Amino acid sequence: MRHCRKDYDKLNGYLFTTCENLESTYARYNTGNLVIDSMMTNYKNIADQNGIVFTDDIALITENIPVEDYDLCIILGNLLDNAVNACILSDSYDKSISVQIYIDENNKFIISIKNTFVEQRASTSNTDTLYHGYGIRNIELLVERYHGMYKVTTDTLYKTYIVIPVLEK
Repeated sequence: MRHCRKDYDKLNGYLFTTCENLESTYARYNTGNLVIDSMMTNYKNIADQNGIVFTDDIALITENIPVEDYDLCIILGNLLDNAVNACILSDSYDKSISVQIYIDENNKFIISIKNTFVEQRASTSNTDTLYHGYGIRNIELLVERYHGMYKVTTDTLYKTYIVIPVLEK
């Protein structure tokens, strides 16, 4: 007969760590588009780690997305990265990001992101041009390439709105 050590505390610790690792890598989104699923999962995890409320509304048929995956990665990655960074820098107690991705009734692909932000000071100098300043320009160029519109407004939230027509292939 084998002797069992019954070391339940170690087992509980191991199971807790394993579950945490699974939760952090588990894809929370399953739209059928790998870019949207992975970007949304990654930035939801980052938001959770930083106490940022992250909400979403995604409703689309992924075959109708009029943007190539590589370009969608650049657009969505820059938008979500900017939103998370703005929230982290904000002094607000109610940090939030709201993401909507859908195709509307007029056959337009929409990405709408609203987030908490810090208003830019009048005298900002960005000495780190290697890593900053190109994301928004890349978004503008890609949206233009797909014959779309890119708009940003600010009031109590920073709001980014992208509209790209779904053209016949």
